[in-house]
This record gives sequence, C-alpha cells and structure tokens, in this order.
Amino acid sequence: MNCQVPYWEALIEGRVPLRGKVAVNGSKNTSFPILAASLLTSEPCLLQNVPQLWDTEVMRSLLRSLGSDVQIQGEDSLRLQSRATGTGENYLPDSEGIQKIRGSIYLMGALLASQGYVEMPFPGGCNFGERPIDLHLRGFEGLGAKIERLKDRVILTIPKEGLKGTTLFLGGPAGASVTGTANVLLAAVKAKGHTRIECAACEPEVTELCRVLLTMGARIRGIGSPILEIEGVDTLNGFSHRLSPDRIEAGTWALLGLCTGHPSEPMLIEPFPHEELGALLFILHGMGAAWKLDGDCLQICGGQKLRATEVHAIPYPGFPTDLQAPLAVLMSLAEGESSIHDHIYSQRFLYARELKRLGASCEPFLGGLKMRTSSLRGTRVEATDLRAAAALYIAGLMADGISQITHAEYVDRGYEHFEEKLRHLGAHVERRAPG
Repeated sequence: MNCQVPYWEALIEGRVPLRGKVAVNGSKNTSFPILAASLLTSEPCLLQNVPQLWDTEVMRSLLRSLGSDVQIQGEDSLRLQSRATGTGENYLPDSEGIQKIRGSIYLMGALLASQGYVEMPFPGGCNFGERPIDLHLRGFEGLGAKIERLKDRVILTIPKEGLKGTTLFLGGPAGASVTGTANVLLAAVKAKGHTRIECAACEPEVTELCRVLLTMGARIRGIGSPILEIEGVDTLNGFSHRLSPDRIEAGTWALLGLCTGHPSEPMLIEPFPHEELGALLFILHGMGAAWKLDGDCLQICGGQKLRATEVHAIPYPGFPTDLQAPLAVLMSLAEGESSIHDHIYSQRFLYARELKRLGASCEPFLGGLKMRTSSLRGTRVEATDLRAAAALYIAGLMADGISQITHAEYVDRGYEHFEEKLRHLGAHVERRAPG
C-alpha cells in the first residue's frame, strides 16, 4: 500500500485577522462505516461529498485490497463495487493499511457479515490513549461469531448456520461506543432473526449509517435512539448517498473564527450543521460569544469579550471530545479560569504541554485541563494527533510572532486543504519539509 503521509512543518504568522467564507466538507468519521457497508452487497454503490483526506485515501486502498472496484468520479465521489461478496473466498485486508487508521475497524463487521471470516490486526489511528475494541468483539461474539485473539491480530469466524440475532448491551466505561455500535450494526443487518442493541450510540455518524443501510434494504427501528432493533435480511442492495457536512470540521472553523477572526467582518462557515452542534453553540453563548445563523451559514467574528466556563466532553448530544482541544485554545481568551473535562478520552490532553510552550496558562489534572487568560507568543511546538494539530494552528494564528508546528501533516487526516482554506481567509501560513 502506497499511502505514506510525508512529514511536514508549518510556519504561521500570528495576529493576522481572518475574514471571508469557508466551505465545510463531507464528514470524515461518517464516511468510514458507509464505505465499509459497500462490502455487504455485490451491487454498485455511490458515495458523494467524500473529503479528500489521507485517511480516506487509506480506506480506499483497503477496499481495493479486499477485491473491491473503487473508482473516483469527479472531485468528491466514489463508485464502489465489491467483488468479494458471495464468492466464497476469504479476502484479507492489507495489514499495513489496517494499522494506519482507526476507521479500518469497520471492515471487521462488514467482512464478518459478507464473508463469514475476518483476520486482521488491531486498527491504528491517532495516539491519545487506549481505545480498545472489547465492545466490538463482545457484540460479534453475542451474534455467534467465534473469536480467536492472538498477540497482534484477531480472527473471527461464523458457524455454518450463520450469525444469529440476539440482545446486546454495548455500553462501556465512557458510555455508548460510536465505532462499536456501527461495527456491530454492519454485522447484525445480515444476521438471522432479531437483534436488539441496547446502549447504542446516538451520534449523527451512526444515524447516517442507519439511513444508508435502510436504502440498501436493511430493516432497522429506533434510529437516533439508544435502542436499535434490527431484523436481519439475506441480501442488500447498492446505495447512492451524499455525506452530510463534517460537524467536527465545522466546529473547528467556528472556534477558529472566534479566536482569530476580524472583529467587524464576519467569517462565514457553510454548510454549518447547527442541529448537530447545539452543545457547542450553547457553550459559546454562555461564554458571551455572538454568532448568527442564516440558513445553513454561520456568521462569527473575532475580538469578542468572553467569560470563563466549565465544559464536559460527553457522548452525543453533548459536547464532542473531538472539539475539546480547539475549545481549550479559545478558553485562553476568556476572562478568569475555565476548565474542560473529557469523560470519553481522559488522556487526550497531550497538547497542553505544547500550549504551555506558546505561553498558555494551563494546568492538566486527572481527566481534564484548567485554562486561564493568556497571551500567546510564537515558538516551536509539536502536533501529537489530528485535533491537537488543529488546536495548535489556531493558537499559532493567535500568537505574537511566528510559530513553527512540527508534524503539521496530522491535519491532513481530518481537514481537506486546511492551509489553502486558511490562506483564502487571509492567514499567512506556509508548509515546508523539515530541515
């Protein structure tokens, strides 16, 4: 697999007010389970508004390694047709690719349902603490799969009679699992009989997957609720679907606009999925931020006087964990002491060390971070994961002087043409090879 992401550094000139319009791309996190769902049918599938990211490129290569015909159509559409479904062959995904992205985990449920056999290493992704797959395996085992756990991989097989519906509880220490719910759902739609998933994740990524599966002929009730009822079917059809806007990208631009936007000329963010970002907008309102919605366009300005706040990252419809790092940067502008607690990934605060280098007054504690009013100064910092990278870009744009971000390539995993969009808004940002 030739999906190597190069190592880059970014140079950012701070204190340049940003203005203009920025477009939000399709949802990265929603694309992965839907791409995996194409393995459940031998009919052609069309997925539109797919973001051009390093992670989605890896997923395309993984599907090709499984025998799928994957064609790029236009700028943002993929035509997919699985050649593995119903052949009786056991297609094995590329091990190197599996370990590069967390989204590869969805291949497990889809392959179990379509081939009856899965052999793959544990998935990769950004490093911000343990993200086990115990709930996934518990769900597959409940459906009748035999699981063999090896040191570096897992092997799943189904009995001759196939997967069988049952009642499953998929709650974990942090509540419902988005990836666990979607993964087990991909297998359950073809299991015999009735499956009931209790403590199902209600995130938009799961809801959108359910809608796609319905168009394929799946039978699912309770969509959007913590209890999903599935009646298994023997065969599924193809689908044509356009991905919804990426709520995390949209939220990142909103926070960036407040941190770096021009005080009198608004930043326009469109399409802005405000119904999925109610928790963020509520928090911003409580901090004293002014924003305006005009249809699906959010208008927001920088230079606003903000109040300190306390935020808890929890499962949907609560404040999303993927936005806590950019929100922490905004908290450095608020008067007083703010705090942010992450009840999903309690170790996701490695970026605090880098914010301190920029002059931020921040103090990590168990499962959270305290932020105080700070003036940032440009310096050299290191991005440790995708959302931390976005947060450091925002901090660099706020800081006096020049900031240098190593491992800037992390933003390519979740933000399409990120620096190009920043320059379009007026930012002075340059990417270069190290040295």
